[in-house]
Amino acid sequence: SVSGTADAGASTTATLTPAAPLAHATVYAARLTTALTDLTGHHLEAEYVWTFTTAPLADVVPPTVVTVLPEALAVEVPVEATITAVFSEPIAAATIVETSFTLAPQGDSPGPATVYLDNPTTAVLDPASELAHSTVYEARLSTAIADTAGNTLAVEYAWTFTTPAA
Repeated sequence: SVSGTADAGASTTATLTPAAPLAHATVYAARLTTALTDLTGHHLEAEYVWTFTTAPLADVVPPTVVTVLPEALAVEVPVEATITAVFSEPIAAATIVETSFTLAPQGDSPGPATVYLDNPTTAVLDPASELAHSTVYEARLSTAIADTAGNTLAVEYAWTFTTPAA
């Protein structure tokens, strides 16, 4: 039972204001009894009952990077490699774009790539061409990447790897 104050005033809408916040993700039953009267004193003809469920607790936890491939500091990474990042929770697909997931030779500008969400927790960067041999690359995930609740990465995530000699 939820205690609170009820008010209908002079309107056709009755409002119950709970004395304390309702619990998250909980089913409640609301009941209007025949003791309810209109402004002329007529009672409700029959009891009316309905149920509703409160919203789940809001997700305020930012996603984190669980693993990346190639691994940080990996060497001899094939020049035809795709780059993968796995996150701790589902990511909003619209936030995985060429500016939020980048790959560049270390100290240089990012090159063209196709970036997409392969499944709800895995982002893929597919370079437009083979990587250069004997090169240190830096992959970067920006704080523009967000989970499906809108929480963004708390910090930018970057790692490097090296391709083999020709």
